[in-house]
Amino acid sequence: MSEPMKHQKLVVGLGLAGALAALAMVVRAEIPASDDASPTPLPMAAAPAAPATPTPPPPGDNPFRMMGPGGMGPGRWMGGRLNPNAWGPADWDETAAFLKDHSPKRLEVVNNLQGEGREFMRKMRLQNFFVTTYRNIQRLKKDDPDLADAVTRRVELEDAVFGLVGQFREAKKKGDTAKQSSLRQDLSDKVSELVDTNMKERQLRIVRLERTLKQERDRLEADTKSRDQFVEKRLSNLLDGRSDDDHGEAPPAEAPARSVVGSVQP
Repeated sequence: MSEPMKHQKLVVGLGLAGALAALAMVVRAEIPASDDASPTPLPMAAAPAAPATPTPPPPGDNPFRMMGPGGMGPGRWMGGRLNPNAWGPADWDETAAFLKDHSPKRLEVVNNLQGEGREFMRKMRLQNFFVTTYRNIQRLKKDDPDLADAVTRRVELEDAVFGLVGQFREAKKKGDTAKQSSLRQDLSDKVSELVDTNMKERQLRIVRLERTLKQERDRLEADTKSRDQFVEKRLSNLLDGRSDDDHGEAPPAEAPARSVVGSVQP
């Protein structure tokens, strides 16, 4: 191989390695994890180095759609398939309306994040967290209203605690001991109620899981009685060249909505 060709391959290899390393750092540091996310195939060609500061998306667009090829991050497409956790401006508007009633202090924090770079990424992470929380509550309202109410109450208490902590820190800066004492008592009451609400939420989730477990046991018992039919059907599918989608089980019962853990501090 000629020297120019060797040099060209070396430059291409270094450029790709640098780009992939930068992309991996951004994904690990900034992109929220998703159980449904699949890794996006990486291009086997030289790529320009990633910019040091992320560029904010156009006004009104979902910033998560800007995260790399194929919609990496909570965008519409992930790993060549539609991402069920994707959201857009309309989804955020619904979430913001919910937060206005149940978590106004933390909504104000999100709305005040208008900068670029790390502040821009922080706003995206917070928006994604609250959209996920709101969707979780909406799913629970359909089949477990008591649990939905408990989660909503927990969100409200977290917001109250968040606001009181801010007031306490401000009073501490000013050396206002009387106000600190009053706020400490208010905080103690709210934290006590928050702990009780968390306990209630966990109890309701256990009941929900026990109900799902019973459904699965009943299904397994019924499927076990029909074992021979499953074997015959699967064998027939294999011999006739039909799709072998039936692996010896009935359609699964509806899974419970995934728990979303709240955070006092945004």
